[in-house]
Amino acid sequence: MDTTYKFPRSVFLTGATGVLGGRILTDLLQSTTARIYCLARGDHPAHCRQRVWSLQRVYGADAKLESEFRARVTVLDGDVRQERLGLPCDPYEALQNDTELTIHAAANTSLLAKNHRLEPINVQGTARVIDFCLGTRGKNLSYVSTYTVMGDKTFDQKVRFRETDYDLGQGFAHMNYQHTKFRAEAMVRAAREQGLKWRIFRPGQIYGDSVTGAYPHAATRVSGLFYDLFRTAMDTGVMPEAYLHYDVVPVDYVSRGIVALVLLAAILLVVGLIATLAGGFAGGYVARRYSLVTSLWIGGVVQAVANLSFSWLALIGPYKWGLALAITTENFTSAIGTVIFVAYLSALCRNPLHTATQYALLTALAAVGRTYLSAGAGYVAKASGWPMFFVICMLVAIPSLMLLAWLQRRGHFETLDK
Repeated sequence: MDTTYKFPRSVFLTGATGVLGGRILTDLLQSTTARIYCLARGDHPAHCRQRVWSLQRVYGADAKLESEFRARVTVLDGDVRQERLGLPCDPYEALQNDTELTIHAAANTSLLAKNHRLEPINVQGTARVIDFCLGTRGKNLSYVSTYTVMGDKTFDQKVRFRETDYDLGQGFAHMNYQHTKFRAEAMVRAAREQGLKWRIFRPGQIYGDSVTGAYPHAATRVSGLFYDLFRTAMDTGVMPEAYLHYDVVPVDYVSRGIVALVLLAAILLVVGLIATLAGGFAGGYVARRYSLVTSLWIGGVVQAVANLSFSWLALIGPYKWGLALAITTENFTSAIGTVIFVAYLSALCRNPLHTATQYALLTALAAVGRTYLSAGAGYVAKASGWPMFFVICMLVAIPSLMLLAWLQRRGHFETLDK
């Protein structure tokens, strides 16, 4: 996936010698033009660089990737457990000044280690990365957590742990790793008050590449929860009979998701805002240029047809310009429709003594359909597939357009225009 569109020009990455961090570096090199700074521990700077590059070889680095690595990657001899990340004062400040995005993937992922082994990296290290990030211009942090921050609720099939959930009263008895990541998330969230702009990613059990199966077991000495089980099954051709659901994801799926979501945020911020402002001005022009009923027809039709841009995007797959076009179309047409609809609601509020009350009631009523109809959208999308789902979204607008035609025939808008 090509994600060079508006991607941060410089990225500071921790954990580049780990299973996921190493793969994130691979995708950053393949999919962006960003300058990448990696923090690594070693006996000397050359050893640090060798450790980072060894992960790239595992994931199938070719000559082109090696050339990109040499040109764009700076490996720093440091440690998240130490003050200023183990860097001298001047290089530390220079790194802060040049960093537009921080991706914190460094962690001790051992499920057996005691707290005194886990906390220096998972908790104290995260605190130092937050301090570093707050000193950068954008204060943008992408933090890699784990879905097991739900603690002992992980094993409760009645619990639904959503993306927005955090503290459900879960316990962490004999779950030291999970508890340290839970505490680290708390620090990331709290830093919002200091201006930190964070994104938290919670992957499941990470395993090899979805295509090649490549996994840096020797380089990282991280086997994961099910490694021995899978290895035994592959060697013997026999596997235990079980009906449990295992949350296992390929490392490239997680890595590309992180890179893509960072891109999405950039597009929404830049392209989405511009399209919304432009659509607002366009809606104002339409409302002044044409009659109210004509304006409503224009707003209704363009918003309905805009859904097809997402059907098209779902068909062509991940593509930066396709994503930008779909978001631009959606935001532009939504802004046009919103401005025109507000003009219509304002026209309905004829009594100056009760205008505010009438407008509040009408806007609340307008949200009823959107609120209740959207509840089943996930089931429809799963059953129909994304391309057809957005076609259905377009067709859902037909009843409202029929209502508009009926009101027009009854002369409803002639009264409002007077």
